[in-house]
Amino acid sequence: MWHFQVMLAERHLGWLYRTAVGLVFAAYFLGCFHTVANFWQWGHAGFNGAGFFQAARNSVRHGIAVQTPYYTGLSEPGPGEYYTDHPMMIHFHLIAGHRLFGDGEWVGRSVTAAYSFLSLVMLFVILRRLAGRAAALIGIGLYAATPLHLIFATMIDHEQGCIFWLLVCIDATLRYLERNRLRHLISGMVAISLAVQFDWPAYYLAFFLMLFVLLRGAIRRPGWLRWRPEYSWAAIFSAVVLANFVGFFAWIAHVRGGLGPMIHSFFWRSASQGGYLGVLLEREADLHGLLLYGLGAAWLVSAAVRLLRRRLERLDVLPALFFATQLVHSSVFQQAGKIHCYWTYYLGPAFAVAGALEIARLLRHLGALGARLSDRPRLALAGRIVVLLALGTAACLQFRFAYLQLGWGFRSGTAAYVHHYDDQFAENTWARDLGNLFGREATRYRAHGSIFRRRLEFNYYLDAPIAHQAGLSIRSRPGRGDGRELVLLDLNGLQSAAEQRSARELAGRHPTWIWDRRFLAVDVSRDAQSPPQAFVSRQREAPLWWRWLVNPDRPPVDWVPDPAPGAVAALLAYAIEVKPSRMVGGAGGGRLDWRCSPGQVLVRLHGQQVPTGATPLLESLRPECRSVLPEGLSYPQPERLALSPLLGPWLGHITTAPIEQLACEPGRLPVGLHGRSAALVDAVGLLCAPGRAVRGEDGGWQLELGPRAASGLIGGSGGRPFELACPDGQVLVGLQTRTVHHFRAIGILCAALDEHSLPSPETVYRED
Repeated sequence: MWHFQVMLAERHLGWLYRTAVGLVFAAYFLGCFHTVANFWQWGHAGFNGAGFFQAARNSVRHGIAVQTPYYTGLSEPGPGEYYTDHPMMIHFHLIAGHRLFGDGEWVGRSVTAAYSFLSLVMLFVILRRLAGRAAALIGIGLYAATPLHLIFATMIDHEQGCIFWLLVCIDATLRYLERNRLRHLISGMVAISLAVQFDWPAYYLAFFLMLFVLLRGAIRRPGWLRWRPEYSWAAIFSAVVLANFVGFFAWIAHVRGGLGPMIHSFFWRSASQGGYLGVLLEREADLHGLLLYGLGAAWLVSAAVRLLRRRLERLDVLPALFFATQLVHSSVFQQAGKIHCYWTYYLGPAFAVAGALEIARLLRHLGALGARLSDRPRLALAGRIVVLLALGTAACLQFRFAYLQLGWGFRSGTAAYVHHYDDQFAENTWARDLGNLFGREATRYRAHGSIFRRRLEFNYYLDAPIAHQAGLSIRSRPGRGDGRELVLLDLNGLQSAAEQRSARELAGRHPTWIWDRRFLAVDVSRDAQSPPQAFVSRQREAPLWWRWLVNPDRPPVDWVPDPAPGAVAALLAYAIEVKPSRMVGGAGGGRLDWRCSPGQVLVRLHGQQVPTGATPLLESLRPECRSVLPEGLSYPQPERLALSPLLGPWLGHITTAPIEQLACEPGRLPVGLHGRSAALVDAVGLLCAPGRAVRGEDGGWQLELGPRAASGLIGGSGGRPFELACPDGQVLVGLQTRTVHHFRAIGILCAALDEHSLPSPETVYRED
């Protein structure tokens, strides 16, 4: 009877195995294509994606092979625009994708997402063949549950394709050593050629792989000086790798007229960095996690012991190769490794295979122990169940950790590790509409410094010549024919009353376009002949597929004509005076002041707190602004007047902690902050008051506020209580902050909510 139950259990184990493998592949496939169609969001993925896909766009547009990721000009780029710091294989993939499917962001990201998934498939093939079913499942589970692989799966870069072809090369090499077949030799040479044309670390691994094959040939048979197949493989392999290396550098010298820029880049990227090891340790806890490092350490000890006993397994070479490759990569290029947190990408296969081998070895020991209990089948079956439950629980915890880190990585700019992180959604949505509205052939842009953190992502969507505009005292620049010269600025980023006055005067003299009553494009090549054209963004409901494949935080947006000409006129006629408060907290930290768009109020705080001993501590805040219509004002269709909600940057340090929210009760307006502080800001909440619009004798209106009341807090109970309240008649429209890892200090920005910041009801468009 018990033998029948054991056989039944074996069948169930087979079904469970296939189900588990399918679930791992399905989960990783979904993870690889997370936000594949997102806009170029500020951060590692956005910068690399915009740059490399712009290079592909330029190659298709100008008929050139070389990469030019930072060029948006009209004529064919020259050698000064060439980028030759990396091999070109990802570029060729992107060119093909651009020609076949166009320039949608999903086209470029799908290349690296596909390679990310194919690496898992290749890892399963290798482990299943050389280490068995259990090791294969464990290995792909560890690889798929590595946060770094999920966070950077869609980032357009060199690592994903390089890792896949390195795995193919290693598999072909091991097969050749087993069977000495020509097809395995050829496939290995093709694979290493593709790998080294993806990324530099393939050369390091190729060197170590060549040494391994030579050593194996030397010790496998006596008489190591006699020629043998391993030596033939090493000779051919070395020639192929050397041909790739020399060919690429010869091409660089040809297109750039020498190797000077390449040598300069090498020394810049390899410069030593203070505190480098500490930075690596901090990031690796987020990107790989302690479990993988523990398994890697266990494999190193085990492999050293088995090396002394001459009991190494064939598959031990794979983690050894990738560990050695990563050691060289991180040790030599410290400056690049400190900037790019994904620099440790090549640890992934090493950790996965090393962990699989060690756990499989442990399971074999437990199996041998179970065999001794053959006369006690119930106990043996119970042991199997316990082991399966333990492995299943560990897998669930690791996958939970990985997907929590995926969410954190996305919201922090693909693990950008910057304070005051802003995804630049508003700026890039505006830039995309600018690019659609004005043709690139006849438009030149001058971007003012008021645009927050303008980078390559913003320039990608303009896709036209762009220069920096230092000030706003600009003379008219008569255009030629239909050409335009547009000065771009952000009213929210203007720092002084003089800048605001200059912006209004500039918009009064020249044709002007306004987006969300905040972003201005002023055509300084023409004189104004009509009122400004104004648009506001309208958010649509995001379907479920959008939240996974595009963006979980940002819904689809359409630009429509601004329904309130009065609001636009007031925007250009009056400067909204924003008054800062004192700041509470301690000294130090990086300063950032941020405020809402004109007519909006800071109505909600999104925040995170982290445990620090006896009481939690405020770690990050994200302001949310919305249009507010005080009681006493009646608008036709007020929902058409409101601007889309504006989510500000993450102020402070984003973590995986739950996100809490604070908002005033309906009918109340935010008029300040309260909380607790000492050397740090321990906790923050909103001060709220009822508000009502009161008409004056001149027909205008002002805001009349009632008594203040405090909301709840995000944070702990340390420090001393504080209150920061806006002056009478003003509401909360922004924050002043200083942060390092925690909030060092915080203050408020206040402005009047009156007829100049909100239009009179009579000026709002009415539907016929």
